[in-house]
Amino acid sequence: MSIVKVTRKRQITLPKKICDSLGISPGDYVRVYIDENGKIIVEKAFSIDQLAGSLNPSRPLENLAEDLDEDRKVITLKELKAAASSPRISPVL
Repeated sequence: MSIVKVTRKRQITLPKKICDSLGISPGDYVRVYIDENGKIIVEKAFSIDQLAGSLNPSRPLENLAEDLDEDRKVITLKELKAAASSPRISPVL
């Protein structure tokens, strides 16, 4: 356990041992939050660039915009059909 001081700017310095155990290096981002028991939790936050390398896309990225548009159309159509079958809502189709 380590004790750290909070500065006037509410900043703290994480001890080297803790940084090493969490894999935190200078310049990294960390996620800080309070858990359900009121404890402060510090976790290494991964950047989009770090996560992107771990992804295995199921579709080629070249057509991403077109694929997203098509997915939105399918979702919207499903939502409209669900709304049309609801007795409370009478959508205009």
